[in-house]
Amino acid sequence: MNEDTLQAKIFHSLETSKYLIVMDDVWKNEDWDKIKDVFPQERGWQMILTSRNEGVGLQADPACFPFRPKILTPEESWKLCESIAFHRRDITEFNVDEELEAMGKKMVTYCGGLPLAVKVLGGLLANKTMVEEWKRIYDDIQTQIVRIDENSQDSVYRVLSLSYEDLPMQLKHCFLYLAHFPEDYKIQVERLYYLWEAEGIITSSGDGETTRKIGEEYIEELVRRNMVIAVKEDLRCRWEYCQMHDMMREVCLYKAKEEKFLQFIKVPTSSTSTINAHTPTRSRRLAVHGGGNAFDMLGRKNNQKARSVLGFGLDSNLWKQSGQEFRNLQLLRVLDLSLDDKSDDRGGRIPSSIGNLASSLCELRNLEDLTLIDENNESDGAYDVDFLWSFIHLRHLDTYDKAS
Repeated sequence: MNEDTLQAKIFHSLETSKYLIVMDDVWKNEDWDKIKDVFPQERGWQMILTSRNEGVGLQADPACFPFRPKILTPEESWKLCESIAFHRRDITEFNVDEELEAMGKKMVTYCGGLPLAVKVLGGLLANKTMVEEWKRIYDDIQTQIVRIDENSQDSVYRVLSLSYEDLPMQLKHCFLYLAHFPEDYKIQVERLYYLWEAEGIITSSGDGETTRKIGEEYIEELVRRNMVIAVKEDLRCRWEYCQMHDMMREVCLYKAKEEKFLQFIKVPTSSTSTINAHTPTRSRRLAVHGGGNAFDMLGRKNNQKARSVLGFGLDSNLWKQSGQEFRNLQLLRVLDLSLDDKSDDRGGRIPSSIGNLASSLCELRNLEDLTLIDENNESDGAYDVDFLWSFIHLRHLDTYDKAS
């Protein structure tokens, strides 16, 4: 359905039946203004709307009932933090002395009663057993200044940022890699292992550990530190996908910009703004957000150092392009041209209209990881995959066809 048809269908349904509507995480008044005409004035429907901004609810209905979730008290915060920080420790080997407890109770005050920040702090302290280690973290929280925007809760972001600073260097790179993906994106963990390996972020060890095993350990550690949320498969008990809380994602984006870890390329529209526009143009990693035209910007920038290009929310016009933008990316190891922006679930096929784009891709001799998927199933017949033999270093190819 197009937008008008969808709006008419929803309007008719709400006029003729009773519904409970839940709208989660609406940030701005303008977001509500764009969709309010869908809802009939005569109410056979009720709505629960969540937002960090109470004004959004009042904009939707000045007579609404505002429910303000209770933040944790200092006592509740310390109890939660303590349960994580000292989890699985033998009480006979480790006792919380008065000095540690006093420092811990002071540190949780910087969490502002927010459970996420308390849990992250607990994960940060969990592998620290010495008073000196706790004191270092306490001093860092007090002195470190992290400003993401003018409305940030500085002390909370200070705690979340400190969890990043405490990571080993390799794990920092694994965490920053998550900045590529859009908000609320379900990142398939197995796919993540391939990407980390192709870019040399993780490598197999001399004692026989595979990159997959190392990747699993890294995800496990990020989960333990409450920096990512991950879900396991029911049958194999392996990590299936992971996501980030939006506040932790803001820290990830901020650090990725600060470390010049990647560059975002996004075509602005009337409803979106360019992400991380201040990131330098010369980067090893490019995240392309938006329509197929976003790739036109590759040709207008000096991106010859790029090792990876990951695309999100691309449209089917991409397949009809000449691919001239890729000719300057001779060092490229990773290329993902999935035409989907909702999740990393696989499906679709390579369309025959790939045409001239394929001839340009053939020149990327260093590719190790290639994804060519049309989630919209806009394939218009048989297609020639002979160009794939050009990639002599290719380790991972994803062209899964859910119709086969």
